[in-house]
Amino acid sequence: MHKLNLIFAGLARDCEQNIVKNVAAIFSLLGQSEVSSLQLLVAENDSKDNTRDILIRLSKTNANLELSLLPPLDDVFPERIRRIAYCRQVLWEAAYAKSSCYPIDKTLYVPVDLDSEIFSSVDLGQFTQSCYSLTLDDKIDAIFPASYPYYYDILALRSSGWCASDC
Repeated sequence: MHKLNLIFAGLARDCEQNIVKNVAAIFSLLGQSEVSSLQLLVAENDSKDNTRDILIRLSKTNANLELSLLPPLDDVFPERIRRIAYCRQVLWEAAYAKSSCYPIDKTLYVPVDLDSEIFSSVDLGQFTQSCYSLTLDDKIDAIFPASYPYYYDILALRSSGWCASDC
């Protein structure tokens, strides 16, 4: 039985109410038998609350939390979708560099939204078992969040000039 290497990638902006709880929930996955290692990559920008300070404090006590503290981006990317895309690209590049440390068929890239209670309704054991099952056929190397009836990133995929075809 192989074990999972999980690389979570999350954007953080004005999420001081949930960031500590979310980081703790993500790192609690290390207690699951299917998980070998876990990295949490977080890109923070333009927070008006204490999000950045909280993340800095958390990173000092957890070597598996890697921060990309970005400069103000609101003026550079006034459109929210473009700003999110830029920040996600920063995280993807960091995750890609990290993934070379692990066998690719055992590593999952998991983007997360850190502004809501991400694991409040998720059974952690079921989550890791599902992740493990996905890696058995060696064809899956990322999973993405979804919600019903739609996930807001679908708007980015349908923005003019962003995607060659309708997703």
